[in-house]
Amino acid sequence: MANTKKILVVDDDENLVEAVKATLLSKNYAVVTAYDGEEGIRKVKEEKPDLIILDIMMDKKHGYDVCAELKRDPQFSSIPIIILTGVG
Repeated sequence: MANTKKILVVDDDENLVEAVKATLLSKNYAVVTAYDGEEGIRKVKEEKPDLIILDIMMDKKHGYDVCAELKRDPQFSSIPIIILTGVG
């Protein structure tokens, strides 16, 4: 599938990551995962996803910090980011 869009899911809740991943895979998206903010930044640089689904409250690097860092970098600033968090 040459036109498959790649989505990076970054969240420290493994169950949520697996649920989102399963849903996206069923819709024929390529899915990359990361379980903290630092790993998320590394995966963005390695994988260059088309979209990022990002949690806010994480260890090592807060989601807002990940978002700000990516939006400051011209190489990654155009990647859309969806904030998905369990904070109520």
